[in-house]
Amino acid sequence: MKSIRIIVPVVLSLMVCFLLLGCGNATGGGGGGGGGGAAGISKLYLAPDTSATNRDQVMVVNLTAKATEDPIIFPSGSQITAIALSPAKTKLYAIESHSSSNNQIFAIDPDTKQITAVITVDSDTTQNGFTAYMAFSPDGSKLYVPGSTGVNHYVGMYVFNITGETISLSKYVTCETLTAYSGVGGIAVSTGEGRYVYFTETVDSRMYKFDASTESLSYNSSCPAAVNDGGLTFNPAGDRLYLGGDNKDIFLMNTTDHTAPLFMTASIEVGLNMMPHNIKFTSAGTGYVPNNTGNPALNATYDVISGLSLIKIVTMESGAGYVKNVVIDETSNKAYFNVNIGFMMPPFTYEVCVVDMASDSVADRIPLPQGSNHMVGK
Repeated sequence: MKSIRIIVPVVLSLMVCFLLLGCGNATGGGGGGGGGGAAGISKLYLAPDTSATNRDQVMVVNLTAKATEDPIIFPSGSQITAIALSPAKTKLYAIESHSSSNNQIFAIDPDTKQITAVITVDSDTTQNGFTAYMAFSPDGSKLYVPGSTGVNHYVGMYVFNITGETISLSKYVTCETLTAYSGVGGIAVSTGEGRYVYFTETVDSRMYKFDASTESLSYNSSCPAAVNDGGLTFNPAGDRLYLGGDNKDIFLMNTTDHTAPLFMTASIEVGLNMMPHNIKFTSAGTGYVPNNTGNPALNATYDVISGLSLIKIVTMESGAGYVKNVVIDETSNKAYFNVNIGFMMPPFTYEVCVVDMASDSVADRIPLPQGSNHMVGK
């Protein structure tokens, strides 16, 4: 974050300092989106999950009104699987994925809710269905979308160029051919220059390191355990890559030495069957970790971590709940978690839990009309 020097008389300096106290900078890993800016977050955008009735809509939550407003509506029959905000937060991108038909990426003005651009990519024997994850280069000029399918078991990477309102496919790279169905579970771009893009495959538990400068695969290897969806996040300093496991652990991955097949350096245990994923960090390095358990014997919870330590586990709702994602707003000191409450069979209830990060207590609950998955804030 750039510092700003304000030169004013002493009295005015004191007034400015008073007005600016408490303003922070929020961060988000991957395509999840964090907080940011002095104004803080005013709206949340939520992609539907696979159980949602209206999969051609992205829900919009007005945080001032504490209610949903008119959604973003896509062409009839669309099945939106993922959303992400551009680094400048001026565009919302949405993926529609099919393993055996056309795949589309929509660019949307998040304020007017209008689609401003669409790119269609055919699925064939060499280019596979988009997955439910995407990530931007730090400057917003590249969009990375892993591809996989159950048809030919390829795992690959789509690289798109973004210039103004235009999206164009730069390259598709096949990274590996597996012996069974493949599905991608998370993506993270290294901070700074964005040289490397890391993503995981959930069926065989593989990790891939993609070189963005050469647009080629740099490395792939087995992961230390089963991989959870949305499990890759860099810390704010960019020197630690966290991987959410499919049971009880968060793993710290070695991003420099790949001589060993399992490149894990440490782990944080959060509890059996918790399924930690989609970690987001504050600028100070405190991590908030949704637990996607859905276990009827467990509650809807999140973890607070720092470095390699588990600080606490916080319960938001009693009973089974899939805690899907988190958006952090350091300006208001709030964390927003989208939760699908229930276990396997309806009835389900859906909500955004508003958490006061100072006390780790639920300050409010905003009901949602249907289940959600990816969530970003602007």
